[in-house]
Amino acid sequence: MRSIIDFKDIKFDKFNIGQLSFNMGVLLISSILPISIILLLISLIISISIKKIKFIKDKWNFLLLISFVLILLSSIRSLVENYFFISLDDKLIIIFNALKWFFLFISFPTFQIYLKTNSQRYSFIKYFLAGSIPIILSCILQYWFKIYGPFNFFYGLITWYNKPIISSTDGVSGLFSNQNYTGFWLSIVWPFCLTFFIKEKLSKFRKTIYFIFLFFVIYLTIMTTSRSAIIGLIIALPIVLGLKMLLTIIILILISYYLNLYFNIFNLSNIILPDTLKVLLSKIHNGNFGDIANFPRIKIWNNTINFISKKPLLGFGAGLFPLLYLTIDKYNAQHSHNFILQIAFDYGIPTALILSIFTMFLLSRTAIKIFNPRGSYHYLDNLNIDKSWFAASLIATTSQISDMTFFDGKISIIIIIFLAGLKCIIEDLEFDKTGDETIQNY
Repeated sequence: MRSIIDFKDIKFDKFNIGQLSFNMGVLLISSILPISIILLLISLIISISIKKIKFIKDKWNFLLLISFVLILLSSIRSLVENYFFISLDDKLIIIFNALKWFFLFISFPTFQIYLKTNSQRYSFIKYFLAGSIPIILSCILQYWFKIYGPFNFFYGLITWYNKPIISSTDGVSGLFSNQNYTGFWLSIVWPFCLTFFIKEKLSKFRKTIYFIFLFFVIYLTIMTTSRSAIIGLIIALPIVLGLKMLLTIIILILISYYLNLYFNIFNLSNIILPDTLKVLLSKIHNGNFGDIANFPRIKIWNNTINFISKKPLLGFGAGLFPLLYLTIDKYNAQHSHNFILQIAFDYGIPTALILSIFTMFLLSRTAIKIFNPRGSYHYLDNLNIDKSWFAASLIATTSQISDMTFFDGKISIIIIIFLAGLKCIIEDLEFDKTGDETIQNY
């Protein structure tokens, strides 16, 4: 992988300081979140000082503005109604979540200045991949070398969990607190790794590095035993590779399989699978779909819908789900395992609908832009980068349907950056006379 930063090319004006701060924040987001947030806040403030945000005229920003007003009203009502019945910690959770949504919503328009051009998005991807290396290393240390944490830095501000793997049901989690978080992160890294590996034609060394990176991403994603992460790997294939190449690979695999059955070249039953992979395969194979109503997650969804029906307009407020759920079920559910249902529970159906429509429109408009390209800016490399960005965004958002990894601070920030990038892909880029990209309206 090429050098991340070329200091000779950095001009220390306001915009370039913001761009560098943003890129460095992305680099550190997975491993050193507090410093990453500080750097991202600096880039956010610089962005605001460069360009005024249009919340009313811009329909995308307007939807987020309405959503935040609803979230704020819900949070205030929840604090007032439950002030004497909930602990100080629960009150702080409600306030913190409202502030978190404000930061995320303001990040969407402000970070676009750093993602406007294809070259800026390409730079983001390099920082993002480099910043994901600590996750891969922590997973290797945890799974192969049995080096366990938690490892605390800066008086506990930074924690790398590296939890002990006691049984085969414990998937690889690395520095994250939960294996599903790790699976999510690796699955959104995957489309970019695949694109870089395919497009590298000049250097065998870089091709080898990309292949090694790609191998570990695939292997460790499987070792997390996260089914949504495995689905993410599959989702990216037709988008990045294209249907023709994907069908070719599937046909070759099927031909190899049936030739092996006929000639018995090697005995598949003798292949030793890691216990973790066996657990994942058993999860997929042994699902009793005839009794789907009794699946724990389906039960949680049904109970959540019943809760939502009681307060459909503004919801119950953030942080109250585990407390209320224990009143109807002994199962200690921390959240609804579905982003739309969780937002409807916390802040009401209107907020959930607005955010769902916002995300679906961004994805659909981007898909139209990418798969029906018009204009001269869609050179092959540019199109490949846009496709991998779309694939990662699709994986990141659709995975929230069956889980709530969005609750992790690192993941929620990276998702909002992906969505900001989609907005930039939708917008046409202008070229100057030399063919270089310029930032439109900046």
